Amino acid sequence: MSNEDVLKAVEDLTGENGIELLELAGKDSNDEDFAKLLLHVCILHANEKGQPEGQDLQDPELGHLSATTADREQGPTCTSNSRKATDKDQDSNGGKRRKLQDSTTEVKDKDGTQIQQVKDKIKVLCTQSQPSEALILLSLDELSRLARKVNHEDMDVYEELYRQCSRMQGKINMGNLCLTVLGGKGAGAVTKAINKCLKESGTSEVKRDNTSCKEDIQPPKQESVLANLYPPMPMYSMGFPQPYSYAPQYGGGYMYRSVRPQGQGRPYRKQSMGRGTCLFCESSSHYGNKYYRIPEWERGLDFDPTPVELRQNSSWVTLGGGTPSFVTKHPTAESVLQGVDFAIKNLPLRDPKLYKSGQIHHNMDHWNEVLNKGVVDEDIQFRLSRWLTQGVDVKEFFSHFKGNFKGRSYDSDEPSSIFLENSISCRDHKEFVGQILYEKIRSGAIRVLGKIGECDMPRVVMPLLVEPSKPRLCLDGRYLNLWIKDSPFRLETLNDVHRLIDSEAWMATCDEKSGYEHIALSENSQTYFGIEFGGFIMVYTVLPFGWKASPYVYQTVGMTITSYLRKLNVITTQYIDDRLMIANPSEDTTDLEAKEHCFRASAFRWVLQFQELNCTAGKLIMQFHVELKIQNIVIGDELREELKYWRFLDSWKGYAKWRSECHKQVNISTDASGYKYGAVVCFQGEKVELGDFWETNDSRPIHLKEAEAVLQVLKSIEEVIRDSRVDLLVDNVAVLSVWNNQGGRDRSLNNITKQIFQLVTSCNCDLHMQYVSSDLNEADSPSRSLSYSDACLNIGSWQCVERQFGPHSMDLMAIDSNVMKSSGGTALPHFTPYPTPYSSGVNLFAQDLSVVVNAYVYPPFALIHPVLLFLKEQKVGLCTCVLPLIKPVPVWWPLVQKHVIQSLELGARGDKAVIRVPSRKGFITDNKGLRWPLVAFRLLFT
Repeated sequence: MSNEDVLKAVEDLTGENGIELLELAGKDSNDEDFAKLLLHVCILHANEKGQPEGQDLQDPELGHLSATTADREQGPTCTSNSRKATDKDQDSNGGKRRKLQDSTTEVKDKDGTQIQQVKDKIKVLCTQSQPSEALILLSLDELSRLARKVNHEDMDVYEELYRQCSRMQGKINMGNLCLTVLGGKGAGAVTKAINKCLKESGTSEVKRDNTSCKEDIQPPKQESVLANLYPPMPMYSMGFPQPYSYAPQYGGGYMYRSVRPQGQGRPYRKQSMGRGTCLFCESSSHYGNKYYRIPEWERGLDFDPTPVELRQNSSWVTLGGGTPSFVTKHPTAESVLQGVDFAIKNLPLRDPKLYKSGQIHHNMDHWNEVLNKGVVDEDIQFRLSRWLTQGVDVKEFFSHFKGNFKGRSYDSDEPSSIFLENSISCRDHKEFVGQILYEKIRSGAIRVLGKIGECDMPRVVMPLLVEPSKPRLCLDGRYLNLWIKDSPFRLETLNDVHRLIDSEAWMATCDEKSGYEHIALSENSQTYFGIEFGGFIMVYTVLPFGWKASPYVYQTVGMTITSYLRKLNVITTQYIDDRLMIANPSEDTTDLEAKEHCFRASAFRWVLQFQELNCTAGKLIMQFHVELKIQNIVIGDELREELKYWRFLDSWKGYAKWRSECHKQVNISTDASGYKYGAVVCFQGEKVELGDFWETNDSRPIHLKEAEAVLQVLKSIEEVIRDSRVDLLVDNVAVLSVWNNQGGRDRSLNNITKQIFQLVTSCNCDLHMQYVSSDLNEADSPSRSLSYSDACLNIGSWQCVERQFGPHSMDLMAIDSNVMKSSGGTALPHFTPYPTPYSSGVNLFAQDLSVVVNAYVYPPFALIHPVLLFLKEQKVGLCTCVLPLIKPVPVWWPLVQKHVIQSLELGARGDKAVIRVPSRKGFITDNKGLRWPLVAFRLLFT
């Protein structure tokens, strides 16, 4: 059959224009193979999933592929004679089918007949026992296009339905979704239907609307008369996947047509195609396959890797920049460590300008010597030996994958053939990509297979992308990585470096040139690492940057050398391809020539640029391309404040101090209530409770008070936590999350956390926050305790005392929240019962008062006698002591009478507003009245 005959047969069978069906599927309408495939699929669906035997494939009332309920009730036994064909039916079966008009012609469908016909067709497809999602998607596409042409009122709903079905294919019951949405109003119907179908996904019962047929009257599945007509598709060898894609991928996906082997079907090499030319050079002298989707910007590139020659030999230079002498035998590293003299400037190194990949595979004698030292486990030793002799086999890392990638479902042990376009990030760096590929071809890291259509294709062709910050050419291995198992390993980070370096130590660093390219892939693995650029097909021969297992393989090989050096007592650490070597002062560092190539650590300080940090992170995590938009950035108040805060780094000259490995363990539990914060501090076997009240009318939310409690407690014990490890327990998840994540959305909480960070940094302590439930938090009690002993004078009463006996220099017994203030409004220096942020000392009875002048004290009633005796022992000069006139007369009254020189009554019994007392709202004015008269006594103990 010719191409025209095939398309006419499709039209007679389905009532649809075959050319338009191919265009909807994104296929070439002039391709005979696709036309035959379309006819083949239509016949299969007509026999297996279409209407019952003997029934017309098109109902003139409902349109093509539709069926009425009465037709279904006839069952599969009805014959063609059971229905009389009218003249209209005969005319319809004679080839006069409805066609979609050309896109340039205005479609008029005022009564909505065509829209309704397509909707009915979709409903019929959805009500089948096993609906074909591919045909449903094809019909939805037709419905959305037709609705757009006629400007139908529900065209947005149809387009959204088609988009969601395409996006969620395989995840939801597509038939249920279509039956639910069709007939609905508004785009919201799509969202509600998706949610409903997501809940119903996985259930065997399919709900139908009132217009659809029931399950029990569905015709049984018919065995196709063509079921065994075609033999199974042959499985081609590597590079030649199946030439046809199955029906579910018809019209989409990332499948590609492979080049046919010579002698099969259409012309192959150097034969005229008859109707077309090469996609790239427009020549008719060879075959260029047009089913590999190459971006427009790649066509016509001045890129031709075929003349590039492989670099045969690498070159050598010395560390001093000269040419090494190969006449003189250089001592080994082991002999140098044993004391053999060697001029460091004559150390031979490979010239990085003439780099050649895979050189480590040519020194197996030395590798065997290292491996035989037992520096790695036996299984690692066996694996390394195989990698070094045969190359890395990608199949060693394969694991079964079941899931979705770019709209296509997979369930296999190995990745199937695929051709993926290069990233758009390469378009802006075309010259850079070309130069990098040329250099990699010269070094042997990449091998050229040939032009598309003139070479065997790799099994997997993955996209190239450019990381613009360095820039760096990467392989987008997301597709292949789906089948790569996790290979966890441990990286050596900066956390251990300070433990290796002594003061005045000498250090040297080295970076291994093109690290991954030192290790080759096995020959049969290279087909999984294909790339395309400018119409040329290439494969990686070494570990590519972007493959999931590359860091693991390289770190495993590198750590073998690192372990061997450590066996030789060389202090070294490794991070992928970066190494640090250290010579401490205790070791022999008298070689001044070697010191010229080192740097000295007078203080342990790291100065890193953002680009360096980005490159370090990029060694393991390949960032996706993000285009830089040159636009004005609006800096709001919050952003401006944040930028100003971090500008202190511009002038910061500090450094991190060494912290002894001997930990001073400080355990702290903090808590906060609406009116007070509290803490329990455990240090050196002692447990101390502390806390204080918030300011009156402090209405901040509780999570801010919890964070403020942490800050105030750390300030209170600043000297205790200095150079220590602090374990802090909090019962607020928000505070813990912001600290661990180094920030959050709450600006106020971030500001408090910054203050905690600054305090911890200045104290050089290692703060670890942990969560504890409220019922187990020891600080819960001190954060809610109220004691009348914390009472203090009201502002008016204090002003009377200050005018009469002031100015006072110190408050001997107070806490930060109730301390008396000077006439200028500043808090007086004060002693507290426990550590607080602004305390001048803890515990009055542990202080030296000989230098205190004109002190003030309002002691708790239970401590009046001990306080008076302590003041007498310290021979304090003039001081003011506020005391109650208790009856019966207390035992300490004679002592007061002996040393008093003046007194001032502040309030009689029952007077209110004389003092302030603690409450759940902070300190408030006492409205209950004094129990005893309150008097300020002027005492002299000298």
